[in-house]
Amino acid sequence: MLPLLELLVWSTLVPIPTLLLCGRIYLLQRHANASREPRRFETVVPRNRWLEFSLQVVGEQNFDSVMDLNLPGVLIWGPMSVPANSYLEKHAAAISPRVLQVVTLPFCCLPAWWFVGVGVEGLLARKRLHLAMRLIGSVLCSACIAFAVGILFAPPGDRGDMLPFIPGAVLWTGAFGLFPLGWWLRRRGKVKT
Repeated sequence: MLPLLELLVWSTLVPIPTLLLCGRIYLLQRHANASREPRRFETVVPRNRWLEFSLQVVGEQNFDSVMDLNLPGVLIWGPMSVPANSYLEKHAAAISPRVLQVVTLPFCCLPAWWFVGVGVEGLLARKRLHLAMRLIGSVLCSACIAFAVGILFAPPGDRGDMLPFIPGAVLWTGAFGLFPLGWWLRRRGKVKT
């Protein structure tokens, strides 16, 4: 259920506001036509570019939030970004690489959300998870802790660029922390074997 919940949250951050902004642009254009004012807005955003413009604006506004929610998806999206960015550089694209990342990254993070869902299910249902799942969850939790600490103790020039990723590192430390927590609770006898 967590992957579906993540896509629902993403749709409230990107597609729905994009369509609402596109509708507002349409209404502004319609109002300008009804009052027979000069088409000033039409010269800024042509009619066939309303959706692309709306996606660009909403994507740039919500970039940090989408990145924080889908930080592990960068591991899958990273190798795919090289050909995508080279394609965008060669062809005059309507969207920037950041907006492309906002649109595609949630789908790359679905396996991580599924994995966290397994941890939540194991903790709530009080069932024993496989040793490999517990180890992977513990390693990922440790990696997120190391990432957050690395950002905090980075040189000042690098820290400024990486500071927006701290909420995502904390979120995913807690999410992956469900695995060692379940392991610890099981050791203490609070969870059935």
